[in-house]
Amino acid sequence: MPKNIRLLLPAALVTLILLSCNILQVPGIEESAPTAAQTVVVVEITATPGVTDNDAQSTETPTIDLGPPPSFEEITFPEGIDPPEQRNGRWYLRDQPVALSYHLNTDGEKELWLTRESEPDWPIMIQSVDGTWVAGAEAWDGNVTFVNTNETPLNVTIYGIVEGGGTEELLSLELSPYEIYNLASLPPTDYVFGFQFTADEAFDLNCSVKLRQDSQLTFVAAPVGMAVSEASFQPQTGSDFDVTTSPLCGG
Repeated sequence: MPKNIRLLLPAALVTLILLSCNILQVPGIEESAPTAAQTVVVVEITATPGVTDNDAQSTETPTIDLGPPPSFEEITFPEGIDPPEQRNGRWYLRDQPVALSYHLNTDGEKELWLTRESEPDWPIMIQSVDGTWVAGAEAWDGNVTFVNTNETPLNVTIYGIVEGGGTEELLSLELSPYEIYNLASLPPTDYVFGFQFTADEAFDLNCSVKLRQDSQLTFVAAPVGMAVSEASFQPQTGSDFDVTTSPLCGG
């Protein structure tokens, strides 16, 4: 589950946040460090002594065969976790097609990963050699921070993209006036962030984002709209901050 941090933003800081050149870099929010082990594949190129370039053949050390993963029927998931369900020969977790695969961590230990079919390098859950399951989200350090600089509450809704292009609501938040809310360890995938003011029905903005493993997004709600920034993104004009025109909200 994503980690979250709530802070209240004193009204006196609002002007500083809006005028600062680092408007969307929120102080006091520490980055989460990845903790889960990563897959290691070593490729070695060797040459045979005394053989000319015309005769030499580059040799790749084959990837270690870890064997076929178990079937979903053989897996016992932790208590409180809804197991995947089978539909037409495929397995789904919350309407997302998923798969099982073996990987080696940096200690050379074999782990079983539960991943989305489309994202085999990002585990949803990891089972260690002793059978213990841990959340794969611990390996992700993507963060999204929401800042409400208004005197009225801000509603934030986070949607995931399901098979077929539809959306599924994942989380709904209400930020108090001048509140900062941080979501950490978000899985890298496609999201839609929706923003509404409870006091203004006309204020209804969305931002479609493909979150990377290390994304550091910040959204700031002002009376006139929503601003967005990303730590690695260099804006060229002021419109790059506006969620209605920013390249960051291009989906």
